[in-house]
Amino acid sequence: MRFKWTEEKLAELVSLARAGFSSAAIAKRLGVSRSAAAHRGKRLGISFSRKPKVIAKAEPGHRAADERSRQILGW
Repeated sequence: MRFKWTEEKLAELVSLARAGFSSAAIAKRLGVSRSAAAHRGKRLGISFSRKPKVIAKAEPGHRAADERSRQILGW
């Protein structure tokens, strides 16, 4: 079944993107694929945030990096 973009869903996509959510997070909330959310956003001229670089640089076992990653991810 194909997802229908309603005015409410488009408004939610725009507001979540402006709030700094990634296309993956927005897609999960709207119940669509990440690709569908990203492409619809691109058509609307919206840019999405990327994952924080802190998580990618965190070394396993490094207490400060692990704590920062937990704060960002909400663990």
